[in-house]
Amino acid sequence: AAGRPVLKNLTRARVPKAGLIGFSIAAAAALVVKHFVSDKHKDDMRTFYNNYDPERDYARMKASGVFKSL
Repeated sequence: AAGRPVLKNLTRARVPKAGLIGFSIAAAAALVVKHFVSDKHKDDMRTFYNNYDPERDYARMKASGVFKSL
């Protein structure tokens, strides 16, 4: 004979496990985003500004006529 289904306090029994699983998934997702998005963006910006020459950029824009008004 199969026992009766356990329905009393079912939510109370499942919430801690579900909360732990949810927190673990959220923490893993945050670490993945930090590693693959945020850190990559920081490295790209660092590389850009290490190679960036504002004088050369200004000369390029001036030569293309960006600063000429109508």
